[in-house]
Amino acid sequence: TRAELRDAAQRPRIALALTDSMGHAAGAETPDDALQAILGTITGLMEAVEPDDVVSIENALAEWEKKINQRDENSRIIPTPWQSLNSKLAGGLHPGRTYIFGARPGVGKSLSGVNICTYAAHKGYPAAIFSAEMPTFEVTSRIVAASTGTNYGAIVKRDIDADDDQQIRQWINHIRQSGMPLYLADKPGMTVESIMSQARALKRRNGLDVIFVDYLQLIKESDSRVSRERQVAHISWSLKQLAKELDIAVVIAAQLNRNSAQENTPPQLNELRESGSIEQDADVVILIDKVMIENQFQGEVMFYIRKNRTGELCEIPLAGRGHVARIDNINNNF
Repeated sequence: TRAELRDAAQRPRIALALTDSMGHAAGAETPDDALQAILGTITGLMEAVEPDDVVSIENALAEWEKKINQRDENSRIIPTPWQSLNSKLAGGLHPGRTYIFGARPGVGKSLSGVNICTYAAHKGYPAAIFSAEMPTFEVTSRIVAASTGTNYGAIVKRDIDADDDQQIRQWINHIRQSGMPLYLADKPGMTVESIMSQARALKRRNGLDVIFVDYLQLIKESDSRVSRERQVAHISWSLKQLAKELDIAVVIAAQLNRNSAQENTPPQLNELRESGSIEQDADVVILIDKVMIENQFQGEVMFYIRKNRTGELCEIPLAGRGHVARIDNINNNF
């Protein structure tokens, strides 16, 4: 890159200047004169180096014009399966940003992330699922159910009827022939460092647009000596940096901590477990809840957008179809 070429050109000049300054220092009359000679050289070198992270407004505008005039197919905005959500996220998931999906157990945070990556991969966007909760077989079962409309329970029980079996086989043959850029990892004791390493390798070898981490509080600590809050903060911050480094969208499932007094109220940001840094680091936070009437699930889940750097805060009703491992749009399918 241009930065690497510039750095390579600067190193010999820096070495030569320091060598010269050491010669001047050796011939100085006093130690103070020697130090001044060395400090003068170092100051001159530092002033001559162009900072990497500072650009002029002219260059910033040139880059802005190039991106704003890109055609839609080159913009790399990754659509989610839900059109109503895409409209609130400026088209979908944006590379370089992090998205939190928070919910209590069994409400839909894992399902949402798997649906997002499955849909993205079907659309040709390379995606990866890092699951600290579910083994690869269970994740694959959800992908098969969501992609074919097969009853998830039947897959789990290995009780698939002939029609569904034929449909699944047709789908698998299609994937084998056409390919699907979706990658799964369920290594026990997964750390944020291992996720970052595998994501970098995937980006380098296969390309990568979006990853899903399931879920934040299950990621193993890198340093057990620090508090859990600091560990979660480190994981959250590291995933945020990974999104920027690899220019990918990072979707993270997170656990909500709700008590009985909150059962009939919409979820709030302060209910994220160890939430101190999670919502601070995220670009978008979506909290999920089932619509219940008299303790009966009504087949609808609500996405509460509680933080959104790309649009408004709002509530989005969607259809909860757990029997086929999907969350669907209200009026149309996955």
